[in-house]
Amino acid sequence: MCILPDRTVERTAHLVQLSRRDAVILFDHRRYKDDKAAIAQIVRDAGGKVVVFTDAWLSPAGCRPSGVRSASGGVWPRRS
Repeated sequence: MCILPDRTVERTAHLVQLSRRDAVILFDHRRYKDDKAAIAQIVRDAGGKVVVFTDAWLSPAGCRPSGVRSASGGVWPRRS
């Protein structure tokens, strides 16, 4: 387990090493960050799993995740 670095160069170095055996957990609430959606896409492209914790309005990073958990409760697993 590791926490992705804040600095873009260091974070990119971690992301390019991802594979289908990896999972990334993203926390994205109001004032969503574009980089969260980009990270989610990179993980999906590498075949990894994405779990997004978000608010009731659902983060854009939650598009096609392996699982989403909103602040209002409930978990919606992705169906394959």
